[in-house]
Amino acid sequence: MSASTSISRRVFEALGHKLAQLSAKDTIQTKPLADIDFDSLQQALSNDKNAFHEHIPKLSKKLLGKTPFGSYTKMATSLIPKTSFDKATDAVFSQVGKLSQNWANFDLARDARFKDTLVASERRALARSIGDQNRALATLGGLSNLAGLPGILVDTMWLLAVCLRTIFQISAIYDRPLTGQQGIAIAYEILAKVDLNKLQEKQTLLAGLGIFEAMTDQSIEEYRAAVLAEEDSQSAMGILTKLEELSTQFNINIEQFNFGFLHKVIPLTAVGLGTAYNNIIINEVIEIAMSVFAPAPKLTHMTEE
Repeated sequence: MSASTSISRRVFEALGHKLAQLSAKDTIQTKPLADIDFDSLQQALSNDKNAFHEHIPKLSKKLLGKTPFGSYTKMATSLIPKTSFDKATDAVFSQVGKLSQNWANFDLARDARFKDTLVASERRALARSIGDQNRALATLGGLSNLAGLPGILVDTMWLLAVCLRTIFQISAIYDRPLTGQQGIAIAYEILAKVDLNKLQEKQTLLAGLGIFEAMTDQSIEEYRAAVLAEEDSQSAMGILTKLEELSTQFNINIEQFNFGFLHKVIPLTAVGLGTAYNNIIINEVIEIAMSVFAPAPKLTHMTEE
């Protein structure tokens, strides 16, 4: 392992440790963790879907819809059976799983602390350090939100990859490695056990910021007409309606309000939201992975001193 690599690990681990202190230690309940058993996961794979399976296709569709390719994609989607589309989507997630698996193995193989002869205390220390590394990586992914909608998609894909990498690495550290296609399937099973409601909150808030930014260059009426023309307009209209209700409550004429300053404020706000929520989400993934692979006691907090 090179000196530069060693330094980079220490930097990420130090950053991750600081971020861990910003996360609530009890982000998930103990009882659900007790119901997650590695052996049962191996025996019966139900292919549970998680929030990433819902949000990533939607983000991709919205992004493509803003390009000339979007009209062809929309036509193709209407002609392709849903089962075929689902298979294609599952293939993408399988590939992300494989890449994350390889990434996890590549990184651990070059970590001098990872070896077969680790005692329990060394495994726990290494798992904590790896968790801090991945916490830093996941949180830094929020910086891509500076790029708007394309950045949100990149951020979500990056967060998925880091979450899977975390699961693969912690499983290997505790000598229960997830290998091959079955390992990828089990990793997704574990991810499906994580309460990813925070991912939904994050996407909703970022969508709200997108509405504000869209209004900087057009009137409320123009924006409302554009939203109504979209296929998936319900959430945007809900946010717009709430904004109008608030403006009426505070006696603000938003038709005459200049939103131009938001061009500078919104990207920074999006980054702040993205990094904060990524930190919360990866913290839960780390806790779940530890509860599955670490020996008793089942719940091991990564943020303890």
